[in-house]
Amino acid sequence: GNTQLCIIGGVFLLSSIVRYPLCRIKPARYTLSLLWLFFGVAFLLIGLPSVTGTLHLVHTVLSNVAMWCYAITSAAGFLFFALNFAATEVWVFRACIVQGSQQVWVAVLWHWGYTLNNQPPSYVAPWWLAAIVWPLSVMSFIPTFIFFCGLPEYYRQPPPKVSHFLTTLFWRKLVIWFLISEILQDYWLSGPYRLNWTYLWNMNIPKIHILFLILRFFVGVWAVVLVVLSHFSKMHTQLLPVFAVGLGALRWCQASSIVVIIRRFLTIPIQTLTDALGNILPSNLLPWGSSSGPYLSVSLWLWLGVLDALQGVSLGMILLQTLSRLHVLATLAFSQIISSAVVMIARTTLHDRLGPGRVFPNLGMWNLATDGWTGSLVVQPMFWVALGCQLIIVAGYFWFYRREELG
Repeated sequence: GNTQLCIIGGVFLLSSIVRYPLCRIKPARYTLSLLWLFFGVAFLLIGLPSVTGTLHLVHTVLSNVAMWCYAITSAAGFLFFALNFAATEVWVFRACIVQGSQQVWVAVLWHWGYTLNNQPPSYVAPWWLAAIVWPLSVMSFIPTFIFFCGLPEYYRQPPPKVSHFLTTLFWRKLVIWFLISEILQDYWLSGPYRLNWTYLWNMNIPKIHILFLILRFFVGVWAVVLVVLSHFSKMHTQLLPVFAVGLGALRWCQASSIVVIIRRFLTIPIQTLTDALGNILPSNLLPWGSSSGPYLSVSLWLWLGVLDALQGVSLGMILLQTLSRLHVLATLAFSQIISSAVVMIARTTLHDRLGPGRVFPNLGMWNLATDGWTGSLVVQPMFWVALGCQLIIVAGYFWFYRREELG
């Protein structure tokens, strides 16, 4: 509900606000090692109610504390990005590995959330959950020691002092645009985020097939992307940012009704489709639609997810090519703080926060034969406002990135 989302968002926001000053005051090894400690505590608490009946009555409290610990840890994502020192091709290789593995992990978490949504509030996970999360807890406690004691000298020394730091930071137009783009994207696209992942795991196909498709795209296809990008980034450092930004508003496409109507047309009987289009299409044009449609629509959704992850890496390269490391760290920290606040605002003010509405209308419910073109849901002004904001983001990155490079 809204209350739980606001609590978790508040914990994430507070952790982001505290973590950036901490990394500017203390050596980086403190903040980098501390987050793994919270990871371990979160996984430990999740598995406790599954192994002893005495904790069943407080399993809700333990689950909430585990979520808060996980939110505290998640707020440190900008540190790993900004403090990743290496040559360009090595940095791209690392970023692609992290981004691909993150997509798989997020898919697993949403499957667990999808499973819990179908259970009563008193549901307690079976014993075998502890056999999964407790090894993850141990694997999280180990990096706590490694990061604190084994990092190179740079991560052990106090961060440097920079005079007029904020003045020089906000003097860069690219930084301002990065923050504006986060506001526009998070406000309009945060609403359908949950529905996106629910759609993935709610498809009427075996869950193991969905898992194989996820691994095929976020491991197989992403590995090919990793090799290609690492190779070309040695010679053309501007190729990835220009190419990825030029792909357009990928996250909007993934969240929008374009996927809704495509998957609807691929999964309904072909005769229904031809009737809706006024018998324009022959009945044998898509004879595979009803059987292969779910797989094709999931593949389309995952492919858009791969391209969106690629775009995220490219935006990181734009920052690294035009800003110093300290400025990149501050930019990502401020954007994360702003984003968490905007998401909570969008949840309470946006019409599409819980389902299709004026911003993301369900085009699958539109029938050309009965509603006509004037009855299309895309005539809603908010639909075009949201789309226009996403296209403005792309145009702005091209403009300001070029100006920074020329400067």
